[in-house]
Amino acid sequence: MNKKIIYFAIFCLFWANCPIYAAEVYLAHTRAELVSEYKTLKPGMNFLVGLRMRMDPEWHVYWKNPGDSGLPPKITWQLPEGFSAGEIQWPYPKRINIEHLTVYGYEDEVLFFIPFKIGEEAAVGDAVLKARADWLACKVDCIPAQAELILSLPVQEGPPQPDLTRTKDFQKTIEKLPLSAQTELISAYGGNDQFILRINIPSVSDADDIYFFPDKDNWIQHAAQQNLTKKNWDLYLAVPKSNLLKKNPERLSGVIVAQEKGFLKTARAFSFDAGLQEGLPAEYAKPSVISGRPLSLRAACLFAFLGGLILNLM
Repeated sequence: MNKKIIYFAIFCLFWANCPIYAAEVYLAHTRAELVSEYKTLKPGMNFLVGLRMRMDPEWHVYWKNPGDSGLPPKITWQLPEGFSAGEIQWPYPKRINIEHLTVYGYEDEVLFFIPFKIGEEAAVGDAVLKARADWLACKVDCIPAQAELILSLPVQEGPPQPDLTRTKDFQKTIEKLPLSAQTELISAYGGNDQFILRINIPSVSDADDIYFFPDKDNWIQHAAQQNLTKKNWDLYLAVPKSNLLKKNPERLSGVIVAQEKGFLKTARAFSFDAGLQEGLPAEYAKPSVISGRPLSLRAACLFAFLGGLILNLM
């Protein structure tokens, strides 16, 4: 009997410094849970908590702007005294085509960051973080879900201990968080039926494909083709306006994702918020150039003549 008591005491002592997770919830074809980058915390520190969602094959959840349809996940917190939570940090999404609709979201798995702050006067002991998560999971049909999630983390005076089992998950998400582009690197223009983004970011100058994910769902045609052209050192992205947009917004904001289709298939994402300028950028409105000079009428006739000569010879 005494041995059982000793074993139980050792077991309790071992788990005293370990986080307690609520059981993973499985609803609407989605497994949801709260995870932390630290196993133990210290008063006065900042840390990250993640809402981790793993979807069944062909199912998805949504970005902050869902596109043509859908709803983004929402988290409502109940926190111990001294704790405060920030806003969800959204990894860049992907385009998902469902019949005639294009939506923005995540398939397979996603980890949503929430930055936390612990006050200097926070009590030592187990801190219980409670969250109500609401989300919409869709394949073709959609299923709403709501779950109560709990994460208990020890708060102690010693140095905080990272949770090494979560390091890779958090690092993968950090790599998918958009970088904030400097104001002068992305400019926005409003034409009659399209927006033009002028992009001057050296790290994406060789991108094969760039897509603009807007912050608002009524700015653009989500399913329409976005055309990328390059003139001199700048990239120009033409984005068709939404038919529902009656007046240009004063500012255009969102995320651009630049894809390189080479061997590594890398992607880079940048967030921006730019004042919308009326009309088209001067360089974009110019005719195509060859070696920096406009194609003259004489040169155009010469090329047409040579083309016809080649066809006759063939």
